[in-house]
Amino acid sequence: GFTSADGQAFAARLDPRGIELFEQPCAMSDWRANADVALVSTVPVMLDESIYDVSDIDRAARLDGVGFVKLKLKKIGSIDMLHDALLQI
Repeated sequence: GFTSADGQAFAARLDPRGIELFEQPCAMSDWRANADVALVSTVPVMLDESIYDVSDIDRAARLDGVGFVKLKLKKIGSIDMLHDALLQI
């Protein structure tokens, strides 16, 4: 739950050795803040709380520095929708 400024300050100082990703630094509805953090992060950002469907996957893919998305079946809705989302990734 970082603010954009706090998340950027933290992410920019990460020593990337041994760190695979930085998970959802800011609030799930604050796409701008998450994007701002991803731009300066020394490791790829992973969005998960913000991902509900294929359009969210596409939106995340357009953000520089977002290298991962995590899918949750309860958010995607069904096995078939999860399959489609995985194919989209």
